[in-house]
Amino acid sequence: MSITTIYSEKEKPGWTYDRKKKEWRGYLLDILCFDGKNKPLKRKRIQYSSKSDAVDAELEIETEKKNAAFGIYKTKETRRITLKELFDKRLILLTERKRRELERRVLNRFADICGEDFAVEDLKTSHIYRYAETRAAEKTARNTLLTPQTINRELTIISSALRQSPRFFAELEDYQPPRIPRQKAKENRRTRTTTPEEKMRLLAWLGAKLRDNETAAYYNERIKIFHALRFAWLTGARKKEVARIQWKDYDARRDRLSVYRYKNKLMSVFSPVPRKIKELFEERKPFSGGAFIFTEAGEFNSYFESIVEAACIDANINYGRFADDGFTFHTARHDFITNLIQKGVDIETVRELAGISKSEILLLYAHASAETRKRAVLIIDDF
Repeated sequence: MSITTIYSEKEKPGWTYDRKKKEWRGYLLDILCFDGKNKPLKRKRIQYSSKSDAVDAELEIETEKKNAAFGIYKTKETRRITLKELFDKRLILLTERKRRELERRVLNRFADICGEDFAVEDLKTSHIYRYAETRAAEKTARNTLLTPQTINRELTIISSALRQSPRFFAELEDYQPPRIPRQKAKENRRTRTTTPEEKMRLLAWLGAKLRDNETAAYYNERIKIFHALRFAWLTGARKKEVARIQWKDYDARRDRLSVYRYKNKLMSVFSPVPRKIKELFEERKPFSGGAFIFTEAGEFNSYFESIVEAACIDANINYGRFADDGFTFHTARHDFITNLIQKGVDIETVRELAGISKSEILLLYAHASAETRKRAVLIIDDF
């Protein structure tokens, strides 16, 4: 191994111009590698702009050789990945706009609490606790505290991003995320179903003729919800699924209706199509002039919640998910599943029609009623 001075007529970055030789001066570190039998294997030449850099490199190589003789090897330094880098990679994978924006808000909020340049490997359970405590002290737009369920959902988003870190960065191949603490939450399972009398009162208000104090636009929206709610009761479709159902999803010739479940990417097929759904589609045709059956562009407009609330007030029914025993559009899905189970349809068939991925989740939608309790009590006499 030796250091020699070299010259070049062409300018090179960092090299010094020699006025006497009128050339650019640099330094070459000549390294000859040998095998175990002192036979040369290959030659390596490295150029440096200054002699001091070449001397430092030569000294470092000599030190490594001496250390290696005693079994001491230099550990390779790995780049430290920041939370921001990891979260940016995670967000690129998300294609659905609403889901991407939700995770972006959560992950950015978490990164802000930890610090912009905070390294993934420095993350501890205490940092997760700090995030949970910070969120628990904040209030929603309704001026209410965040529920433990909401905070736990956000912690799941953070956990998912951390678990995917080895997928994005080789430096984190052996990384193990810290334990994710969970907020203790009271059981808040919704048990509300709609009675036949409540259905009649709701539909009577929603399906009434044009009232004197209504505009034509409001009337059309009210009738739209009148039809949409009936469809939800007949198919168990969620609000988004009802809004995006199209005429092409109904194949009258094959007597087949396909309802795409956006939440879990499943398809529920109704074949043959129930008579009530066919009658509903015929009733809907004069009001629908586009590709979608119940909406203009695949979404309900701002009238939706206020109209459903007005119908509930007229029917003397509590409205909203935060109200005691409150009715929401999603209640129709609970009604659909509960009615099928109470009529004796097997669990697997109900699961497929409702577009639910796991049977255990299906049980969250099945609710007891006064009628089923009465039938169960009468059966006891047959024991």
